[in-house]
Amino acid sequence: MHDRFGICGPAHEWFASYISDRSLPVTVNQFSSLVSLMCGILQGSVLRPVEFIMYTEDLVSVTDNVPLVSPHFYADE
Repeated sequence: MHDRFGICGPAHEWFASYISDRSLPVTVNQFSSLVSLMCGILQGSVLRPVEFIMYTEDLVSVTDNVPLVSPHFYADE
């Protein structure tokens, strides 16, 4: 985040704490458990659009040298 987007200092620490050590409640056959998330943040979070942009921003460079390809990205909550 620092090298690619210039996020550093307290903003970087806040962002890192927001996306680390997260869990998600999962219920299967009436049994509930918390499952640790390996990546991402929960759906509906105010940071989802920012996370999507950070995740997909590098993908455009994959098609830079491919003729007649114009990438478009879309996210829907």
